[in-house]
Amino acid sequence: MGKIHIHKDGQPVQYGASAVAQRLLAEAAYISQIYRQEATFGFDPNLRLWYVYLPAFSLPRGWQQGATPILVTVNDQYPTAAPDGFYLSNRLRHENGSTPAHYFETSSALNPLTAQGWAWFCVHPQGWKAQYDLRDGDSVAKYLTLIHLTMSQVVTPNFRSY
Repeated sequence: MGKIHIHKDGQPVQYGASAVAQRLLAEAAYISQIYRQEATFGFDPNLRLWYVYLPAFSLPRGWQQGATPILVTVNDQYPTAAPDGFYLSNRLRHENGSTPAHYFETSSALNPLTAQGWAWFCVHPQGWKAQYDLRDGDSVAKYLTLIHLTMSQVVTPNFRSY
């Protein structure tokens, strides 16, 4: 793993200090293997949320960009509680130049990270069921798969599986 800094109230926290940190440490390692790039995790004291960061999340066809950095945030109840959305590069556009629905570039309650170049995208998983083994149950890794599928459907709204 790379340099991962976890802070709580401005003080460094050891990985073993929380079940969420232990889980995200394992998930970041797993995601790094799947995506063949270094995924990191940490805690943002301003947001009061944990996160997993992937520097180059590949986008499906239909986007002007081929990849975007992605930041998936979770709360202290993770993995029991599902992620409720994620951050990706501000200025993301469909091939036709339009912005997707449920994508928030401007600063708001949904997107406090605009100044850092992030946009908020809403994807709410239904029927979330985490398991002890992150490969069996729902996880950030599986959520990234859902995000990719959703990003495919956003640019191709009449998507049908045959």
